[in-house]
Amino acid sequence: MKSPIQSPTARKLRHLLVAGLAILMISGCRTQEIVVRTPEEIAFARLAVVEMMEVTTKAAADNFQQNGTWNGSFAELVPPQAAEILPSMETIPGIRRLMDNYLTGMNRAIASIAKDIPQYLKDEVFPDLEIADPFRLIEGQSDAVTRYFATTVSGDLEKWIGSRLTGEQGAQAVLAWNTMVRTYNTYAKSQNLLHAGDPDLEWELLDADPIRTVLVSMLRALLSVMTSQEALVRTMAPAYDNPLITIYAGR
Repeated sequence: MKSPIQSPTARKLRHLLVAGLAILMISGCRTQEIVVRTPEEIAFARLAVVEMMEVTTKAAADNFQQNGTWNGSFAELVPPQAAEILPSMETIPGIRRLMDNYLTGMNRAIASIAKDIPQYLKDEVFPDLEIADPFRLIEGQSDAVTRYFATTVSGDLEKWIGSRLTGEQGAQAVLAWNTMVRTYNTYAKSQNLLHAGDPDLEWELLDADPIRTVLVSMLRALLSVMTSQEALVRTMAPAYDNPLITIYAGR
């Protein structure tokens, strides 16, 4: 059977369609091309990722140090298990003052510990940090480096902060907490003896450690500032003189 005779217009449309498909196929192949990086480029990119971490953690650490103290709230520094202490603030003599002592002491301890975070990371963590694909982070979203930090570094940082909170830097705050808890429990025991046998008037004793709550609050605040700071640095990257930062420009 003879093929039907095509009009000039039909032949032209057919040629355009074939050409368009060819362009699409070429474009698809190009988007799948693997960019091969030299060892020098990869090494430089790793330094750029660490540089971003150093810049953002410095900004986050500075955020904790406002006139030598932080401004952590009751909810950020007091474990949920101790929430029953709130109704007793006006009932138990001295509890409000002891709570204020604890909050003030812990906020100062946090600021003191935060001041040392950048140096700890620079000396103990970043030199041995393995970054398998630094360009994935550099070319990633506005918080790619911070998210990588959260998954690979925050565990070690949490342990280090915990050791400082339970050590010399947090000793005054921990003492203030223990004094407050002891005062609360002494009053609660006396009330339980006074109203023995009446479950409606029974007081629960406190047995809560604030360290875990403080750790979570610190890390949450740290990562929040790092996230916003990374986005800002990426936006301002073209204006930097530092090539380890300008590499993020246009990414």
